[in-house]
Amino acid sequence: MIIPQQNINVRVGDRFSINLDENPSTGFTWSFAYVQQIFEPTGEEIRPKAGGRMPAQGGTRTFHFRATAPGTGLINFQQSRGNEISAKHTVEVRIQGNGAMPAPAPARPQMPAPKPQMPSMPQMPQMPGMPKIQMPQMPGMPPMPQMPNMPKIPGMQMGQLGNKRF
Repeated sequence: MIIPQQNINVRVGDRFSINLDENPSTGFTWSFAYVQQIFEPTGEEIRPKAGGRMPAQGGTRTFHFRATAPGTGLINFQQSRGNEISAKHTVEVRIQGNGAMPAPAPARPQMPAPKPQMPSMPQMPQMPGMPKIQMPQMPGMPPMPQMPNMPKIPGMQMGQLGNKRF
């Protein structure tokens, strides 16, 4: 992965770009978010690797921005496929207005990567005499339909097989 500069210094009105390696055929693509209104996105593009002629080959996604006001701001990039996040990257942008560059922002603690969560499973049917068991839902699978109660067999009880009890 190409890791762009961690800090970018520009002047109001300047344009700047961030480059990140990407292979869209995997389903993972880069996106970004920011809170500070000191720059604006002006576009993005994907360039194949140099000499790459194979379909579905990876390349570089370039995000273009324009500095609109002095200050310091962060652009948070995230590589994801649906709700699955594979990488994160943050770039600090310092924009000079009239005068000297703003002071660097204080160091921010690194956020740990999100821990994978156990997916939930479909509900299992409730069996007479058995405690209810909660099963997690599988992602992308419809919930399991509720099954009717099992018919009772005359002379049989739960925990009995033939003449043996267990």
